[in-house]
Amino acid sequence: MKVAKQLSVMMPNKPGQLAALCKMLAANKVNIRAISVVDTAEQGIARMVVDKSAVAKKVVKAAGFGLVVTDVILAEMPNRLGVLAKASAKLAKAKVNIQYVYGSAGPGAQRVICVFGVSDMAKAKKLIK
Repeated sequence: MKVAKQLSVMMPNKPGQLAALCKMLAANKVNIRAISVVDTAEQGIARMVVDKSAVAKKVVKAAGFGLVVTDVILAEMPNRLGVLAKASAKLAKAKVNIQYVYGSAGPGAQRVICVFGVSDMAKAKKLIK
């Protein structure tokens, strides 16, 4: 488990915006490690953890997209039944609110990486291992 920078990129909710963002990041040799995209009628919000956050911030700002950078917990966990339930229960017991979580594992993967946005980073860092 470690703390990582998450970039929340606000862009118009229309075709091609995510493709353009990803293309710009790739052209600047920024690898996306985790991503979640949600939308409203007017805009899309891409939450992402990348390998070069300083470079990514410059690229996003130069493109004119809105940007918010926050700390998140990047937790690598076993890909087994109940692991997320156990981690969530630990946080709940400590009164740490999970504001959002996203992650994935491919078929047969032994490990999964989950990104947690939480109300209390200090407590969460101690609880999620």
